[in-house]
Amino acid sequence: MHPQFSWENLLLQANKLGGIPGRETNLLIEAALEAGKIGLSYFGKDPQVFLKEGGSPVTEADLAINTYLEKILRDSMPDYGWLSEETEDNHIRLEQQTVLIIDPIDGTRAFMEGRDEWCVSIGLVTGGRPVAGVLYVPVRQELIWAEKDKGAWCNGKRLEIRKHKSLRGLSFAIPRGLQKSGLVEKLGATSLPPVRSLAYRLAMVALNTAAGSISGKNAHDWDIAAADLIVEESGGRLINLQGEMVQYNKPDLRHPALIAAGDLLAENIRSVLLDTNLARHL
Repeated sequence: MHPQFSWENLLLQANKLGGIPGRETNLLIEAALEAGKIGLSYFGKDPQVFLKEGGSPVTEADLAINTYLEKILRDSMPDYGWLSEETEDNHIRLEQQTVLIIDPIDGTRAFMEGRDEWCVSIGLVTGGRPVAGVLYVPVRQELIWAEKDKGAWCNGKRLEIRKHKSLRGLSFAIPRGLQKSGLVEKLGATSLPPVRSLAYRLAMVALNTAAGSISGKNAHDWDIAAADLIVEESGGRLINLQGEMVQYNKPDLRHPALIAAGDLLAENIRSVLLDTNLARHL
Protein backbone atom coordinates (compact mmCIF):
# COMPACT_ATOMS: atom_id res chain seq x y z
CA MET A 1 0.00 0.00 0.00
CA HIS A 2 1.39 3.39 -0.96
CA PRO A 3 2.41 5.59 2.01
CA GLN A 4 -0.03 8.37 1.11
CA PHE A 5 -2.99 5.95 1.33
CA SER A 6 -3.91 5.94 4.99
CA TRP A 7 -7.26 6.10 6.73
CA GLU A 8 -5.96 8.92 8.93
CA ASN A 9 -5.21 11.09 5.87
CA LEU A 10 -8.54 10.26 4.26
CA LEU A 11 -10.37 11.07 7.49
CA LEU A 12 -8.72 14.48 7.60
CA GLN A 13 -9.82 15.16 4.02
CA ALA A 14 -13.39 14.05 4.71
CA ASN A 15 -13.43 16.06 7.94
CA LYS A 16 -12.85 19.27 6.00
CA LEU A 17 -15.96 18.50 3.93
CA GLY A 18 -18.13 17.46 6.87
CA GLY A 19 -17.73 13.71 6.47
CA ILE A 20 -17.09 12.31 9.93
CA PRO A 21 -18.00 8.63 10.28
CA GLY A 22 -19.66 7.54 13.50
CA ARG A 23 -17.98 5.13 15.88
CA GLU A 24 -19.49 2.01 14.35
CA THR A 25 -18.83 3.10 10.78
CA ASN A 26 -15.24 3.81 11.72
CA LEU A 27 -14.95 0.26 13.11
CA LEU A 28 -16.25 -1.11 9.82
CA ILE A 29 -13.74 0.99 7.88
CA GLU A 30 -10.79 -0.10 9.98
CA ALA A 31 -11.87 -3.74 9.70
CA ALA A 32 -12.25 -3.46 5.91
CA LEU A 33 -8.78 -1.95 5.55
CA GLU A 34 -7.20 -4.76 7.54
CA ALA A 35 -9.24 -7.34 5.63
CA GLY A 36 -7.93 -5.85 2.40
CA LYS A 37 -4.36 -6.38 3.59
CA ILE A 38 -5.17 -10.02 4.26
CA GLY A 39 -6.61 -10.36 0.77
CA LEU A 40 -3.54 -8.78 -0.80
CA SER A 41 -1.30 -11.25 1.02
CA TYR A 42 -2.92 -14.03 -1.07
CA PHE A 43 -3.54 -12.05 -4.27
CA GLY A 44 -1.64 -13.27 -7.32
CA LYS A 45 -0.15 -16.19 -5.38
CA ASP A 46 -2.38 -19.02 -6.60
CA PRO A 47 -4.43 -19.42 -3.40
CA GLN A 48 -6.13 -22.72 -2.71
CA VAL A 49 -9.65 -22.88 -4.16
CA PHE A 50 -12.61 -24.93 -2.91
CA LEU A 51 -16.00 -25.46 -4.53
CA LYS A 52 -19.07 -24.68 -2.46
CA GLU A 53 -22.38 -26.47 -2.77
CA GLY A 54 -23.77 -25.21 -6.05
CA GLY A 55 -20.34 -25.02 -7.65
CA SER A 56 -19.26 -21.46 -6.88
CA PRO A 57 -15.61 -21.05 -5.84
CA VAL A 58 -14.24 -19.86 -2.51
CA THR A 59 -10.54 -19.30 -1.89
CA GLU A 60 -8.46 -19.57 1.23
CA ALA A 61 -8.30 -15.76 1.11
CA ASP A 62 -12.12 -15.50 1.39
CA LEU A 63 -12.02 -17.79 4.41
CA ALA A 64 -9.10 -16.00 6.08
CA ILE A 65 -10.81 -12.62 5.70
CA ASN A 66 -14.09 -14.05 6.97
CA THR A 67 -12.38 -15.46 10.07
CA TYR A 68 -10.74 -12.11 10.78
CA LEU A 69 -13.91 -10.06 10.26
CA GLU A 70 -16.07 -12.39 12.31
CA LYS A 71 -13.65 -12.18 15.23
CA ILE A 72 -13.03 -8.43 15.19
CA LEU A 73 -16.57 -7.29 14.41
CA ARG A 74 -18.43 -9.72 16.63
CA ASP A 75 -16.11 -8.83 19.49
CA SER A 76 -16.73 -5.12 18.83
CA MET A 77 -20.49 -5.44 18.24
CA PRO A 78 -21.58 -8.50 20.24
CA ASP A 79 -25.27 -7.61 20.28
CA TYR A 80 -25.64 -7.56 16.49
CA GLY A 81 -26.57 -10.40 14.18
CA TRP A 82 -24.14 -11.85 11.68
CA LEU A 83 -24.64 -12.77 8.03
CA SER A 84 -21.71 -13.60 5.78
CA GLU A 85 -21.41 -15.41 2.47
CA GLU A 86 -18.76 -17.63 4.04
CA THR A 87 -20.49 -18.44 7.35
CA GLU A 88 -23.34 -20.95 7.57
CA ASP A 89 -26.60 -19.06 8.12
CA ASN A 90 -28.34 -20.08 11.36
CA HIS A 91 -31.31 -17.65 11.21
CA ILE A 92 -30.62 -16.30 14.70
CA ARG A 93 -30.07 -13.03 12.81
CA LEU A 94 -33.82 -12.88 12.08
CA GLU A 95 -34.46 -12.18 15.76
CA GLN A 96 -32.06 -9.23 15.81
CA GLN A 97 -32.87 -5.68 14.77
CA THR A 98 -29.32 -4.86 13.65
CA VAL A 99 -27.20 -7.21 11.57
CA LEU A 100 -23.71 -7.13 10.07
CA ILE A 101 -23.82 -8.30 6.44
CA ILE A 102 -20.46 -9.34 5.03
CA ASP A 103 -18.92 -10.46 1.78
CA PRO A 104 -15.24 -11.12 2.56
CA ILE A 105 -14.35 -10.91 -1.14
CA ASP A 106 -17.03 -9.71 -3.51
CA GLY A 107 -15.71 -10.81 -6.87
CA THR A 108 -13.96 -14.04 -5.94
CA ARG A 109 -13.54 -14.98 -9.59
CA ALA A 110 -11.97 -11.58 -10.29
CA PHE A 111 -9.62 -12.22 -7.37
CA MET A 112 -8.69 -15.63 -8.76
CA GLU A 113 -8.05 -14.17 -12.22
CA GLY A 114 -5.77 -11.42 -10.91
CA ARG A 115 -8.23 -8.64 -11.76
CA ASP A 116 -8.35 -5.46 -9.72
CA GLU A 117 -12.06 -4.88 -8.99
CA TRP A 118 -12.60 -7.37 -6.14
CA CYS A 119 -13.51 -5.75 -2.85
CA VAL A 120 -14.30 -6.30 0.81
CA SER A 121 -17.95 -5.46 1.48
CA ILE A 122 -19.30 -4.73 4.97
CA GLY A 123 -22.83 -3.49 5.61
CA LEU A 124 -24.65 -2.67 8.84
CA VAL A 125 -28.41 -3.10 8.55
CA THR A 126 -31.06 -1.94 11.03
CA GLY A 127 -34.74 -2.64 10.55
CA GLY A 128 -34.15 -4.12 7.13
CA ARG A 129 -32.22 -1.18 5.63
CA PRO A 130 -28.49 -0.35 5.62
CA VAL A 131 -27.31 2.39 7.97
CA ALA A 132 -23.59 2.04 7.23
CA GLY A 133 -21.68 0.48 4.37
CA VAL A 134 -18.03 0.10 3.42
CA LEU A 135 -16.39 -1.18 0.25
CA TYR A 136 -12.63 -1.44 0.18
CA VAL A 137 -10.99 -2.16 -3.18
CA PRO A 138 -7.40 -2.96 -2.17
CA VAL A 139 -5.72 -3.21 -5.57
CA ARG A 140 -7.27 0.07 -6.73
CA GLN A 141 -6.77 1.63 -3.29
CA GLU A 142 -10.35 2.88 -3.19
CA LEU A 143 -12.06 3.19 0.18
CA ILE A 144 -15.76 3.86 -0.36
CA TRP A 145 -18.08 4.30 2.60
CA ALA A 146 -21.48 5.70 3.50
CA GLU A 147 -23.43 6.35 6.65
CA LYS A 148 -27.13 7.08 6.81
CA ASP A 149 -27.73 10.85 6.47
CA LYS A 150 -23.97 11.56 6.35
CA GLY A 151 -23.36 11.07 2.64
CA ALA A 152 -21.11 8.74 0.69
CA TRP A 153 -17.37 9.16 0.34
CA CYS A 154 -14.47 7.79 -1.66
CA ASN A 155 -10.93 8.47 -0.47
CA GLY A 156 -12.00 11.58 1.40
CA LYS A 157 -14.15 13.06 -1.38
CA ARG A 158 -17.92 13.29 -1.21
CA LEU A 159 -19.83 11.38 -3.87
CA GLU A 160 -22.78 12.85 -5.74
CA ILE A 161 -24.44 11.13 -8.68
CA ARG A 162 -24.79 13.23 -11.81
CA LYS A 163 -28.38 13.80 -12.89
CA HIS A 164 -29.53 12.22 -16.16
CA LYS A 165 -33.03 11.99 -17.59
CA SER A 166 -32.50 10.33 -20.97
CA LEU A 167 -30.88 6.92 -21.34
CA ARG A 168 -29.44 7.65 -24.75
CA GLY A 169 -25.67 7.56 -24.92
CA LEU A 170 -25.15 6.68 -21.26
CA SER A 171 -22.82 3.92 -20.07
CA PHE A 172 -24.05 1.06 -17.91
CA ALA A 173 -22.27 -1.49 -15.73
CA ILE A 174 -23.94 -4.87 -16.15
CA PRO A 175 -22.91 -8.52 -15.75
CA ARG A 176 -21.43 -10.37 -18.69
CA GLY A 177 -24.52 -12.57 -19.09
CA LEU A 178 -26.75 -9.55 -19.64
CA GLN A 179 -24.28 -8.02 -22.07
CA LYS A 180 -24.85 -10.98 -24.38
CA SER A 181 -28.58 -10.17 -24.46
CA GLY A 182 -28.01 -6.72 -25.94
CA LEU A 183 -30.33 -5.32 -23.28
CA VAL A 184 -28.49 -2.04 -22.72
CA GLU A 185 -28.09 -1.36 -26.44
CA LYS A 186 -31.85 -1.84 -26.84
CA LEU A 187 -32.26 0.92 -24.24
CA GLY A 188 -30.14 3.23 -26.41
CA ALA A 189 -27.20 3.10 -23.99
CA THR A 190 -23.82 1.34 -24.05
CA SER A 191 -22.26 -1.36 -21.86
CA LEU A 192 -18.98 -0.85 -20.06
CA PRO A 193 -16.43 -3.67 -20.05
CA PRO A 194 -17.43 -6.47 -17.64
CA VAL A 195 -16.75 -5.88 -13.93
CA ARG A 196 -16.77 -9.11 -11.93
CA SER A 197 -17.97 -7.69 -8.63
CA LEU A 198 -21.62 -6.81 -8.18
CA ALA A 199 -20.89 -4.57 -5.20
CA TYR A 200 -18.37 -2.58 -7.21
CA ARG A 201 -20.66 -2.39 -10.26
CA LEU A 202 -23.26 -0.71 -8.06
CA ALA A 203 -20.66 1.59 -6.52
CA MET A 204 -19.65 2.70 -10.02
CA VAL A 205 -22.96 4.57 -10.15
CA ALA A 206 -21.98 6.56 -7.05
CA LEU A 207 -18.50 7.10 -8.49
CA ASN A 208 -20.01 8.39 -11.77
CA THR A 209 -18.01 5.87 -13.76
CA ALA A 210 -21.35 4.35 -14.81
CA ALA A 211 -24.67 6.15 -15.20
CA GLY A 212 -26.54 3.08 -14.07
CA SER A 213 -26.30 -0.60 -13.30
CA ILE A 214 -28.76 -3.40 -13.98
CA SER A 215 -28.42 -6.82 -12.41
CA GLY A 216 -30.31 -10.03 -12.98
CA LYS A 217 -32.11 -11.97 -10.28
CA ASN A 218 -30.51 -13.86 -7.38
CA ALA A 219 -28.20 -11.22 -5.91
CA HIS A 220 -27.82 -11.98 -2.20
CA ASP A 221 -27.85 -9.61 0.77
CA TRP A 222 -24.07 -9.72 1.13
CA ASP A 223 -23.55 -8.71 -2.51
CA ILE A 224 -25.49 -5.48 -2.29
CA ALA A 225 -26.16 -4.21 1.27
CA ALA A 226 -23.12 -1.92 1.58
CA ALA A 227 -23.29 -0.69 -2.03
CA ASP A 228 -27.02 0.02 -1.67
CA LEU A 229 -26.39 2.67 0.97
CA ILE A 230 -23.45 4.10 -0.98
CA VAL A 231 -25.76 4.61 -3.97
CA GLU A 232 -28.55 6.05 -1.80
CA GLU A 233 -26.31 8.49 0.05
CA SER A 234 -24.87 9.65 -3.29
CA GLY A 235 -28.33 10.66 -4.47
CA GLY A 236 -29.48 7.48 -6.17
CA ARG A 237 -31.60 4.42 -5.58
CA LEU A 238 -31.31 0.67 -5.82
CA ILE A 239 -34.77 -0.64 -6.72
CA ASN A 240 -36.51 -3.70 -8.11
CA LEU A 241 -38.81 -3.70 -11.14
CA GLN A 242 -41.75 -2.77 -8.89
CA GLY A 243 -39.91 0.40 -7.86
CA GLU A 244 -39.32 -0.88 -4.33
CA MET A 245 -36.14 -0.42 -2.33
CA VAL A 246 -34.42 -3.58 -1.11
CA GLN A 247 -35.25 -5.03 2.31
CA TYR A 248 -32.52 -7.02 4.05
CA ASN A 249 -32.23 -9.70 6.73
CA LYS A 250 -35.20 -11.74 5.52
CA PRO A 251 -35.41 -15.55 5.55
CA ASP A 252 -34.76 -15.59 1.79
CA LEU A 253 -31.52 -13.74 1.04
CA ARG A 254 -32.04 -13.66 -2.73
CA HIS A 255 -33.37 -10.67 -4.63
CA PRO A 256 -35.06 -10.14 -8.00
CA ALA A 257 -33.60 -8.06 -10.82
CA LEU A 258 -32.33 -4.69 -9.59
CA ILE A 259 -31.64 -1.24 -11.03
CA ALA A 260 -29.16 1.28 -9.59
CA ALA A 261 -29.03 4.86 -10.84
CA GLY A 262 -29.83 8.43 -9.85
CA ASP A 263 -33.41 8.89 -8.64
CA LEU A 264 -34.96 10.09 -11.91
CA LEU A 265 -32.92 7.80 -14.12
CA ALA A 266 -33.68 4.70 -12.04
CA GLU A 267 -37.40 5.26 -12.50
CA ASN A 268 -36.92 5.96 -16.20
CA ILE A 269 -34.97 2.71 -16.67
CA ARG A 270 -37.64 0.77 -14.80
CA SER A 271 -40.44 2.22 -16.92
CA VAL A 272 -38.65 1.51 -20.19
CA LEU A 273 -37.83 -2.06 -19.17
CA LEU A 274 -41.46 -2.76 -18.31
CA ASP A 275 -43.07 -0.82 -21.18
CA THR A 276 -40.92 -2.46 -23.85
CA ASN A 277 -40.94 -5.96 -22.31
CA LEU A 278 -37.13 -5.84 -22.10
CA ALA A 279 -37.53 -6.95 -18.49
CA ARG A 280 -37.88 -10.50 -19.84
CA HIS A 281 -34.09 -10.57 -20.19
CA LEU A 282 -33.79 -10.23 -16.40
